[in-house]
Amino acid sequence: MAKTRAYRTQHGVGLSEMVTAKEVEWRRLREFNGQPTGERFYSTHKPGRRLPVKHVMKDGNSFFSYIEGGGGSSSGGESLNHLLFKEALLGLERMRLSLSSFNGQKVDVLIRIRRAEIEKKLEVAGGVRYIDVYIEFMTDHWLASKWGGKVYIEVHHSNAVDAKKQEELRGVDAPVIEVDIPEIFSYKVPEEETTDNLEQQHKARIKRILEGQSGFLRGVVLSDPNSREFLEGVVSSQREMLANLVGERNGLKQKLELSVDRLSDSLEENSRLIGQVGELKELLACKHNELAVAMEKIRRVESEYVVVSNRVKFLTKINFWLICGLSLVLLCFIFLGYLLI
Repeated sequence: MAKTRAYRTQHGVGLSEMVTAKEVEWRRLREFNGQPTGERFYSTHKPGRRLPVKHVMKDGNSFFSYIEGGGGSSSGGESLNHLLFKEALLGLERMRLSLSSFNGQKVDVLIRIRRAEIEKKLEVAGGVRYIDVYIEFMTDHWLASKWGGKVYIEVHHSNAVDAKKQEELRGVDAPVIEVDIPEIFSYKVPEEETTDNLEQQHKARIKRILEGQSGFLRGVVLSDPNSREFLEGVVSSQREMLANLVGERNGLKQKLELSVDRLSDSLEENSRLIGQVGELKELLACKHNELAVAMEKIRRVESEYVVVSNRVKFLTKINFWLICGLSLVLLCFIFLGYLLI
């Protein structure tokens, strides 16, 4: 193994527990006249699986090599590319996550990072797993409530998380996602040629891109639990919805009862009106009969009137001639009386 990073202890985590080959080289030259510092160093494997390594200065370069191997050609431990990407995530203040879950759902969420750690211990069914990055975050998105404002991030470069580990992580009561290291974030400098300055520039570039407006980190959700707060909110929401539905049901029930009462009243009124209509029909029939009788009487009276009128006309004519005759007789008597005198 030829690595530029090593841990100070077998189980230590975090950047404070890690050293670079250049740091140790500087200390050896400055404080120990180029001789070993006497410190113990361990490979970049997960805690509990690390192997002892030694610091080697050779041909102007410095690196860590397995003590058993005695050289720089062996492989193992965490790649520098992987380490730098994790360290870059630790320095972020915000980023956009584009997440796809194992049930096909997709979520895009902008998070503000409050706290970050690397190699965070997580209890799983098979024991203990050390997850690459742990983040506590804030966001206005519902995901903050669902996940309790925290997420564990597994970083892979060439190989995805194996099936056994996926099953273990899906069974934990903690949100876990798996992210790729995009090609744009790959560290192209060989480990034997890297410098602290180049590494800082690389991490700054990752930070600048991920915190930019168009930057995002794509990931797959391995574990998607619901926080207690989120479940309490769901239960509260369901209870409120149920209370609203019960209220609506009671309101509709009251309206139905009122409508039934109104319908009953309407039926009674309808029955009463039907009775009145029957009575009015009978009364109308009676009045119709009375009208027919009255009309018949009027016709008889009119007939009698015509007869009487004709008689009156006849008598009037007789009376006229009778008066004329009497008047003539009277005149004759007067004339005779005048002659006799």
